[in-house]
Amino acid sequence: MDIIGFNYFNLEKIQHNNYKYYEPDCLNVYLKYRKINNSISDLNFETPWLDFFCDKPIKDIINLKKTYINLLFRNYNSNIKIIQFYNIVNKIDNYIKYKNSFLDDFTGSDVNKFLNFNLFYIPSLKYYPNHKIVENSSLRLKIFPKHIKIYNLKNKKIDLSNLSNDCEVKATIQCHSIWLSKDNYGLTWIAKSLKIRQKRDLFKEALFS
Repeated sequence: MDIIGFNYFNLEKIQHNNYKYYEPDCLNVYLKYRKINNSISDLNFETPWLDFFCDKPIKDIINLKKTYINLLFRNYNSNIKIIQFYNIVNKIDNYIKYKNSFLDDFTGSDVNKFLNFNLFYIPSLKYYPNHKIVENSSLRLKIFPKHIKIYNLKNKKIDLSNLSNDCEVKATIQCHSIWLSKDNYGLTWIAKSLKIRQKRDLFKEALFS
């Protein structure tokens, strides 16, 4: 799987690959990335280790077709990789929000109707409390429980049931598509795999370092 390095990422290399129309009035525009050698890949990143939150207990999502988890940027402690990742997501958000030409390459009645809508952009990064600093932010990921790959620190494949709130995750994620409805549009981020580990006790580490 191709992974885009944080230091080599270039917004201008994002490609609008294809689209699919869903009733009623919903459109997905699929995203790709043109690499240095001009080959095309998915827009994949590997996140740093982060806390996460799931709205439902893990045991209740295992048999679902799809669900969501939220990557949390709290307790980032000036970790440069977390700041880099946060900045990349923020840049992609702003790029898609202000780039109004992503439908220009497509024609047809399914697409044309969205050109006339007064759409409001829904950012990928959410903030709680509503103060836009790194440690208040989160990124929502779509997951497909029956298909997502889960690994431990030894890169051994394990069951999704091993995931818990006592874990941190390092995720391979894809900025998959732009979704559009009659009123809003935004980005769909998908988790393709998760590596998990027990949360670090930062207080103890600081105490005995």
